Amino acid sequence: MVQCQAITKAWPNKQCVNKAKYGDDDGVSPVYCGCHRTNKPEPKNLCQGITKEGKQCMHPVKRGQFCNVHIIPEQPEHDWAELRLYNPDVNWPDMHQIVNYVKKVKNGKELAHAIDMYNQYHVPINYFPAEQISPEDLAYRENKMTILMMQTFFVNYYLDYSTEYWQKIITDLAKKTENFKWLNEYRKLFRKKFDLSFREQTQKKYIEKILVQGGGNDLAKKIVNLL
Repeated sequence: MVQCQAITKAWPNKQCVNKAKYGDDDGVSPVYCGCHRTNKPEPKNLCQGITKEGKQCMHPVKRGQFCNVHIIPEQPEHDWAELRLYNPDVNWPDMHQIVNYVKKVKNGKELAHAIDMYNQYHVPINYFPAEQISPEDLAYRENKMTILMMQTFFVNYYLDYSTEYWQKIITDLAKKTENFKWLNEYRKLFRKKFDLSFREQTQKKYIEKILVQGGGNDLAKKIVNLL
């Protein structure tokens, strides 16, 4: 076995013990291992994000030009605006822990199956006895499931959610997040996009505001009640 000729950086500095598999820049007989080779191929499809150390991220691209850690709005069919509104508090997951699991689907049937899989793998009572889970861990897992489902709706925004089945799920998710002030903007955007009752109420308020300016408050309310 031909031993790698490189000297390790860790103290005490010794010759690398790995097997030499690659030549140097001149392409001669093997003198370096994969870690120390001097003619490494140019990496492709690497994240364009910058780490906290000021170096380019070495994770593979997940969406657009970024990995799950550095993802920013890039997709033309979805602006990812909700990511800028989500700044997690204690017992809530980071968004990069969510997007790893989000599935993009073609129809409602596939979405229902994806949610069923989420429940099997992420709801704690499905695989842990309740007495083995601390209250903090239970809260985290439940919150993770909530955000996972909400983010799945955002990613699959193009599906039809007007049925009673989907509206009930959407309403339940909105209720689960209504008592968290730091989630207000994220929740508001979610309801604006998917909650039909919220959209109808918003439209009526807007119409009433316009009518008040033109015909008085009493007349505006009567017209809105007929909508």
